[in-house]
Amino acid sequence: MKKIGLLFIVLPFFAQADLSASSYYKCIKDNVSKYSKTNESAESIASASVTSCGSELADVLKSSAPFMNASAEAKSKFIAEMKSKGKEAGIKYAMDEKLKSN
Repeated sequence: MKKIGLLFIVLPFFAQADLSASSYYKCIKDNVSKYSKTNESAESIASASVTSCGSELADVLKSSAPFMNASAEAKSKFIAEMKSKGKEAGIKYAMDEKLKSN
């Protein structure tokens, strides 16, 4: 029952955050473009980009009323999920940049 309740709390985060998360993903893409000029791996570039966009993620989350009213556990899980999705996107962006260079 506890997991079902958490699901009803977390789902609105995804719905609302997806609407405003484009600025977060744009930040990641911009940083990937910058960091791809190094000879680092796509995973390293993605990790650095996600870290660099932490303040952008915070801004996205602050604009989400459901996030602000959620429990600490739900917030933690959602932040981890956003960072994970950001890293996955960052790896793809980095690979795309590497293909452009070749």
